[in-house]
Amino acid sequence: MAEGFAEGTTLAEKDKPLILIVDDSPTIRMSLKRAVQDEFQSLEAEDGEAAWKLLLAEADIELLITDLTMPHLDGFGLIQRLRENHAARMQNLPVIVVTGADDTAARERAFHAGANDFLTKDSDRIELLARLRAHLKLAQTIRQLEASQRELRAQANTDPLTGLANRRFFDEIAGKELSLMRRQQDYFSVLMIDIDHFKAVNDTYGHPAGDEILKRVAATLSGNLREEDTVARIGGEEFVVCSPATNRLASIVLAERLRKVVESLVIEFDGQRIPVTISLGIALRPLDGDDLQMLLGV
Repeated sequence: MAEGFAEGTTLAEKDKPLILIVDDSPTIRMSLKRAVQDEFQSLEAEDGEAAWKLLLAEADIELLITDLTMPHLDGFGLIQRLRENHAARMQNLPVIVVTGADDTAARERAFHAGANDFLTKDSDRIELLARLRAHLKLAQTIRQLEASQRELRAQANTDPLTGLANRRFFDEIAGKELSLMRRQQDYFSVLMIDIDHFKAVNDTYGHPAGDEILKRVAATLSGNLREEDTVARIGGEEFVVCSPATNRLASIVLAERLRKVVESLVIEFDGQRIPVTISLGIALRPLDGDDLQMLLGV
């Protein structure tokens, strides 16, 4: 890597992105570190195995620069291990290969393994920094897009008042669970839940009080279910729970527990205590039907 370039404007250390430099030559690692130090913090590793340990330990690493020919685990193996890892940050980490020779076969193999870019060690500092900036910017844009997509999916799947699943998302989840229970020839329980006298509560205390009751009941239901159960708000004061691998007796026990914990809620609004109770109905696969809409309609 060429040296002797003029110093650029440096960022505060805490504001610099963290990168990992992997090369079995201490001289090359130091040369790369000096070339990027104005804009990047860096960690170093002498081979792929050492780099992998750092990648597992340091979640803040935003980009990897690696040689290809190294002992223990070479650059090809390191890149492949990254891309095969289940963690999204590993799969999406930008990887720039910086190696000694511009070998066409090595270049093709590196890109096939999952490298994002390929430079030779005689590339100048300006080109290296430009590539680093471009790949970090692209990675940041991808993360922002993925976060926006997750937020949009959550909004599309969630009841905005209670934070529970909405009817559409419930149908999707419950449909998959029901299909699994069919294959396993197991029970599948659906609990339909209504808040008693909810219209009267709205008329007496106002809609803000009704909203508070809905949120409290939703949180109470959600907090008293197993991880594999799903609760959703499917109407004004209507909720539904699906409970895989739950027979009729267990469903009755669950329904009674939910009824009691809701009844024990202390809800006050504008200094007035509002009593809340719920009514529940149970439908069970296969006794009451084998189709989700049939179970919801029982």
